[in-house]
Amino acid sequence: MMKRVLKFTVIGWILLNVVISGVGIALRFFVKVREDPEDDDVSLPAVFGSRDFVSEATSLNYVRVVIYCGGVRMDLSSAQIAPQGLEIKATKIMGGIDIIVPTGCRVDLRPTTVMGGTIAPTPEEDLPDDAPEITVRCMTLMGGLKVR
Repeated sequence: MMKRVLKFTVIGWILLNVVISGVGIALRFFVKVREDPEDDDVSLPAVFGSRDFVSEATSLNYVRVVIYCGGVRMDLSSAQIAPQGLEIKATKIMGGIDIIVPTGCRVDLRPTTVMGGTIAPTPEEDLPDDAPEITVRCMTLMGGLKVR
């Protein structure tokens, strides 16, 4: 009986690794990379690795992040946020993201997290009504999100 359980455990573990690797390889081919520091529309995949990104955009309005067994560090402190605001959409499976936002911005954090954590900045009290808004929508499965 123990041999049978061990056999199924080993086969299950091998199959799980094959599936995880297959998904990672597929993501590498299907997720487009747009990471020019001056782009206003950015796409940052991190599959089985990490990625550092520093934006210098003059009207940053959209960032898409896909993380699978990896991590992303985004420094947006030098970017100018578009007048309509910035939307960040992140999907993370077994990974983490660290976002540094410019000072003087409102941050609207909308996380959906399963087995992970989210650290949000303390809201600034004295922002003007026309302060740029950054909306962060993120789905996390076994990972973390930190906005500062």
